[in-house]
Amino acid sequence: MAEQKGTGVFDSLPIGALYLDLKLEITWASKRFSHLFNCESDELIGDNFEALISPKDSKGESRFYSKLVQYQSGILDTQLSLRIAGKDYFTRIRMSKEEERWTVYVEDILTEPNLTFQLLWEEEKFSNIVKFSGEGIAILDESNRILEFNRKFFDFMNFKSEHNIALSEAALSGKNIFELLGDSFHGLIDTLEDSKGSTDSRYTEIYTYGDYIFQVQSNPTILPIKGFTGNCLVFKDITAQKKLEVLTQELNQSNEILDQLNQEKNYLMNVVAHDLKSPLNQIAGLMNLIKLEEDRLSEQQMDCCEKILDSSTRLSSLINTILDQESIDNQKLNLTPEQLHVDEVLKQLVDNFQTLANEKDIDLGFEIHNAPLTTTLDRNFTIQVFENLISNAIKFSPPEKSVQITARLENEDIVTEIKDNGPGLTEDDKNKLFKKFSKLSAKPTGKETSSGLGLSIVKKYVDAMNGKVWCESKSGFGAKFVVSFPKS
Repeated sequence: MAEQKGTGVFDSLPIGALYLDLKLEITWASKRFSHLFNCESDELIGDNFEALISPKDSKGESRFYSKLVQYQSGILDTQLSLRIAGKDYFTRIRMSKEEERWTVYVEDILTEPNLTFQLLWEEEKFSNIVKFSGEGIAILDESNRILEFNRKFFDFMNFKSEHNIALSEAALSGKNIFELLGDSFHGLIDTLEDSKGSTDSRYTEIYTYGDYIFQVQSNPTILPIKGFTGNCLVFKDITAQKKLEVLTQELNQSNEILDQLNQEKNYLMNVVAHDLKSPLNQIAGLMNLIKLEEDRLSEQQMDCCEKILDSSTRLSSLINTILDQESIDNQKLNLTPEQLHVDEVLKQLVDNFQTLANEKDIDLGFEIHNAPLTTTLDRNFTIQVFENLISNAIKFSPPEKSVQITARLENEDIVTEIKDNGPGLTEDDKNKLFKKFSKLSAKPTGKETSSGLGLSIVKKYVDAMNGKVWCESKSGFGAKFVVSFPKS
């Protein structure tokens, strides 16, 4: 093989050199190349450089031609596994174009094939991570030109030309990223400029672009000898997160307004309720005074007095119920525990409700087992719990039926059952049971009124005294409310 002019200088270099024509066919190989790769130079002449790429480097050919297509000027730099004289070498290839030929510098990086292909495998794994990442990734050179990017980055940006025509992925390679992004990422330009003179490895900024809000991380690439060589940009879509933050802030503001309105409502309700109680008590007192003169009143007048007194009593009871519910809502339950004979409380309540039961011809039954039934409870709360349940049993039972009240000791608990013969509860009723202002399917049978608060108050009071309350019912077969308090 004839020595080409000026080629002797390559033999003094610690790397091999090749000349290729424009068809990439080898026209000359340096002696150093023959020495490094243990081959005869003459045997390579006329071979296409592509033929040297090892079959084990599955993406070597496409990687090489990708670099070749992107080549504009300067040095084409890549890594390839070459098979020379039957042996695989992992090499670094640097090519430059001069008029009618390519000059190729070949450096043997590793001579261990297993390590070579392990590195190639790691490179492929890294490539897949970038490719399938949920975040947009773009790799830039020191002039902010796009070298590599993944599909997510391309989809995020939706790049278009000046004529609003969507750009292809191939059109992005080698483009300055800021010429494509425009003014939306103006702050990122300053960040990347600062990174050139800094040893910091990451900058994080927030940018709005189209319908997206991005958190952008800039990771400068700094080599020990060469210094700054470019940036890896990671675009994280935080649009949903930011929208959620805005919605959360709006929700918090709405909650503050609702809380203020609720406080104003509570204040107004307490004022109105207390202002109504005084005249109602006066009306009830006057009616009782008038009734003392019943021998001087006609039957019709006495009937009117009874109706006025009954109406004022019901309204006072409703006001007390509302005030009780407000106290519960404001968590102002002040318990006064004492040793309480539950059986005696129930007996007194049955006596009190006997008149009301008689008006509807309801048989009010009462049974006590294992007396005395004593435990520590708040007297007033306990009375209100059983008053509500007994009142409801009478209220929702048809005339000439029965209401049965039973109390007993069961497994160290005092268990009280109030069973009626009303219409019972539907499945929908059971789902709404013990909730405020719940209107159930059952209706009072004697023109009584219902505020929808009684059972919710029962539940709150029983829970406050460490008890349990539940209902056993089937539609059409009455209802049984059960209250259980620990005997302690």
